[in-house]
Amino acid sequence: MEVPTANGACFSPRAARWLISVWFVLAVPFGFPRRGAAAPLASFVFEGPWVELGVLPGIFLWSQAPTMVDLDGDGDLDAFAWQVYGSALFAENTGTTRTPAFASPSLQRFGLTAKGGYAWSPAFGDIDGDGDLDLFVGEYYGHTYFFRNTGDARNPAFAAPVTDPFGLTVVNWATEPVLGDIDGDGDLDVFLGGYRQTFFFSNTGSAANPSFASPSLAPFGLSDSTIEEPSLVDIDGDGDLDFVGGWSNLGPSLAKNTGSAISPAFAGGVQHAFPFPSFTFQEGIAFGDIDGDGDLDAFLRNDQGHLLWIPNTGSASSPSFPLQNPYGFPWYVVSFADIDGDGDLDAFNNNRFSENQGSPSRAVFAPPSWAIALPSNGRLDFIDFDGDGDLDAFTENQLFENTGTRTSPAFAAPVTLFGSIGGEISAFGDLDGDGNVDVLVGQDSGDLLFLRNSGSAATLAFAPASSNPFGLTRVAGSAWPTFVDVDRDGDLDLFVGQTGQGTVFFKNTGTATSPAFGAPVLDPFGLHSEVVGGYIGPASTFVDIDGDGDLDAFVASDAEVVFFRGTSAIPVFADGFESGGTSSWSGTK
Repeated sequence: MEVPTANGACFSPRAARWLISVWFVLAVPFGFPRRGAAAPLASFVFEGPWVELGVLPGIFLWSQAPTMVDLDGDGDLDAFAWQVYGSALFAENTGTTRTPAFASPSLQRFGLTAKGGYAWSPAFGDIDGDGDLDLFVGEYYGHTYFFRNTGDARNPAFAAPVTDPFGLTVVNWATEPVLGDIDGDGDLDVFLGGYRQTFFFSNTGSAANPSFASPSLAPFGLSDSTIEEPSLVDIDGDGDLDFVGGWSNLGPSLAKNTGSAISPAFAGGVQHAFPFPSFTFQEGIAFGDIDGDGDLDAFLRNDQGHLLWIPNTGSASSPSFPLQNPYGFPWYVVSFADIDGDGDLDAFNNNRFSENQGSPSRAVFAPPSWAIALPSNGRLDFIDFDGDGDLDAFTENQLFENTGTRTSPAFAAPVTLFGSIGGEISAFGDLDGDGNVDVLVGQDSGDLLFLRNSGSAATLAFAPASSNPFGLTRVAGSAWPTFVDVDRDGDLDLFVGQTGQGTVFFKNTGTATSPAFGAPVLDPFGLHSEVVGGYIGPASTFVDIDGDGDLDAFVASDAEVVFFRGTSAIPVFADGFESGGTSSWSGTK
């Protein structure tokens, strides 16, 4: 096989038959600042495991998932958070109990004033029995601030804060108050969560005149090692309050109340009780019925300040939260190809191979192994470069010729394909409709270098690289491109991941023989790009993994892989596009 040199010499494959390679890294309805608004793109959307409700200001200054609370008494849930340096943040739900729509967040509403000391964790409850919600805020150094609501249920107004009221004391650092009538006596008790410990303050007063007894550590059978950043909710609909811990080193925990509403008894904490995305690690969990279907949905926030809603697809008595990745790929970059010629798609997770032991419509992947030795720290692409009917491999500017067969691959030593052009990730496709494979190489600078195959079907010859052609523009951070005809109009569109950012989409507004790309759109089709640590740019992979005739998407990072099922209809809890360019949301289950 002849390989082109840096000056454009050629090598000779006869045809360019290739499968879509899948790669990815780590993603807004409801009126928050939108991303992804663009011209209509047929009826193509992705159904993902969560919905991004918006980006709240001061993204690194608030510590937990916002509390979901009906603060203005209109029957729907609003979002409330407390920034670390003492500012109250409120986003009013201007929609309904079934179709939420959030106004732009505002600071210091209802007379609330900034409170220093690294205050950060709010909790609401009618502590004085006057029919409106009062506010408790936990503080990093262990104090609890109390803001009495001197207004009413529809027009809250909060008085100046009182420190450690009603007998509450400092018991730990990083205090997180949780309110609930745990013993069914009609008044609100208080749990103060902290670092790996939870203390209980029994209300020995009344519903109108609270008074808290001395604290006890981990009562009712609670394990202080499994309850951290707690929420107190009836998660299983049996009439008593359960504990859901935010995060420990082993993920979210559940301590189910096996007692009753008046005599609680908590079973041992179950670690990683729900398959929430790992990028929300140690950020807390809030619960509320945001869509009016009678069960509790979950709310998280990530390090970029995004408020994420994970819908409960189960019921009030049997909650179920969608898996982020039902196919089991742990992290980094995934690609797919029928490498063994049995008719279904096998997987490559970085440089490890997972055979598909299922079928084209029901993928079941074996544990990863190094059965096919291909060194790679990036994406693997599989293309029949030499037209011999089997798939050759490409990674990081190195081509591995398949010297075996379609069903029994064997890869030769690598050869450099494009000389010293640089770039770890390339996208392959016949961009100009001449029957040859062209190449787009992503650069660390964010530029996209295009190498047109100016040869023929029998002899490929790459012309000198051109930077950002056809209306393409540089993206932020390192560029991770991939081609796919996402709107099924016969030409190749482009997705480009950018390090530490989201995924940029360029719609091909030209033709299959004369490409022209429109303005960039960030995170379209309901795709979410939640990059952990900002080390790996989002790398999106598109493939029909379930054999239903539409493209599914995998979005990966150096920490996890998230799966988005494609659908040709308006999705359930996905941010999609209808004809006419209107972004829409369907709350129908």
